[in-house]
Amino acid sequence: MTKTFSEQFESVTDEQKHDFFLQHSLYYFVRATPVVVDGKPYDFLKHRYLIDILKDVSPDITYQKAAQMGASLKEIIECIWLCKYMFPHGILYLIPTKTDVIDFSKKKFDKVVDENPIMYNWIKDVRNSVDTTGLKQIGSSWMLFRGMKSSVGLKVQDVDMIVYDEIEEASQLAIDLAEKRVSHSRFKWKRRLSVPSDYDCGVNEYFQRGNQMYWMLRCSHCNTYTCMEEEFPNCLRDMGDKVIRACRKCGKELDPNFEKNSWVAKYPDIKDKISYQISQLWSDFVEPKDILYEYNHTRNMGGFYNNTLGIPYTDVTARITAEQVLALCGQELMQETDSGPCMMGVDPGKLHYLVIGKRTSEFNMKIIRLGIVSDMEDRDGEAVASWDVIGKIIKKFNVTCCVIDGRPYIDDARKLANDFPGKIYLYFHSENQKGQSLWRDKDWTVNINACEAMDASHSVLREGRTALPRRSKLIETFAKHCHNTGRKLEEDEDTGDRRYWWKKLGEDHFRRAFNLMVLASEKTGIAVKKRKSRRKSAPDYSYEFQEGASGYGG
Repeated sequence: MTKTFSEQFESVTDEQKHDFFLQHSLYYFVRATPVVVDGKPYDFLKHRYLIDILKDVSPDITYQKAAQMGASLKEIIECIWLCKYMFPHGILYLIPTKTDVIDFSKKKFDKVVDENPIMYNWIKDVRNSVDTTGLKQIGSSWMLFRGMKSSVGLKVQDVDMIVYDEIEEASQLAIDLAEKRVSHSRFKWKRRLSVPSDYDCGVNEYFQRGNQMYWMLRCSHCNTYTCMEEEFPNCLRDMGDKVIRACRKCGKELDPNFEKNSWVAKYPDIKDKISYQISQLWSDFVEPKDILYEYNHTRNMGGFYNNTLGIPYTDVTARITAEQVLALCGQELMQETDSGPCMMGVDPGKLHYLVIGKRTSEFNMKIIRLGIVSDMEDRDGEAVASWDVIGKIIKKFNVTCCVIDGRPYIDDARKLANDFPGKIYLYFHSENQKGQSLWRDKDWTVNINACEAMDASHSVLREGRTALPRRSKLIETFAKHCHNTGRKLEEDEDTGDRRYWWKKLGEDHFRRAFNLMVLASEKTGIAVKKRKSRRKSAPDYSYEFQEGASGYGG
């Protein structure tokens, strides 16, 4: 007797299950059926970005998306397929409201089923099968449609997968209740998809926890990859007669459906949570000229970023552009060593971001080196921990004051501070503190109001009181990080109190390190030019600063 798909799946080992599922993935089902959309077989030539998404059988996937990019359609087809072949306990499909459930079930779900005979036979053309607005029987399994506003609707039977369609509309209580529905499943799959709103909340919070996949357009002329979301608006170029998607290197036109375009993970080491960024910037059905026109004329910039670009947006002030930062570049190369006195700021993490500078006058300074440091090997092939590398850099640049963010690696930072007494301070922000920073030599810490510190370092950039080395990839990354923060007015819903806060709008590690370097300047003397010695001396330690630490080229 022939085994069912589910029985075949259960018969293979855990190591083989991913490969087995991949061989029977949704992509091959859609191609073999073929699935019909709007009266025609699904066109992969105009949806090339969906091929790898349909092949993805990861249990936990998040889609941070622009409107009308096919994500909901993909989920409907995937759910029907999984219920038929895989999930015995079915799927809970969550939509914002009860009214949305009715519209979604009748207009979207039923339309897909009615257009595809094979799905119609599984659901509607079966004797005694259940086919209501909120409950669909698919083979021996089920799809349940529920609104996310009511906790009553979430108290359903156990399921194998949950789909959060527009998770931005879901409360944390609703999410917690829904999560319990997969607690007894051996699968526990989750799909989250939504147009984003603000940073660090809703779908963007889940997107940031994942590996952050971006659709990279490869130039057929110079083979350079361009991330449209990161290069916007410079990625759209008005040629007079038309607007093109432009390569970030050579400026020639990019094809959104070029066969060598590819999904690339920003954080490839994250394997258990997959997240996709989906934008109309590379949709074959949206003209670049329409996007650029909307950008230049919209009165609702937040709605444009969210719905058209698929990017979170925060209405902020005091945001500096990358071009303003790059205008501070001179012709000097980054230095490999310096006699000092130098100051340094460190934003620690899996990778440590460093900004090293010198004071050139009472109010001015210059950056002489940027760095991204991780564990490495020295010239003798021995392992050197990243914190030890920072220690050697302090010596090499004669850093007289280094400020390191005290969190999250307080023990490692304090140990390094003990190795350099009086030179390293751990930074802790205080919302209630006003005025000057508080330096404590007793425990080598410095406290300051976080907003005031960012205000001060922003002024150094905006007023042109810092000089940058010659433009390079690392300097361009620094400029982007500086652009990725903005000052936002927030209001407490309970008390009505209002305050300004610096909001993270993307990767901002170098900006935070720069903030700490400016703070370190308070304890750093003004560098005085010394007469050059004719004697040449080689540094006693070799190290490298990494350029392009991100998974897609940095």
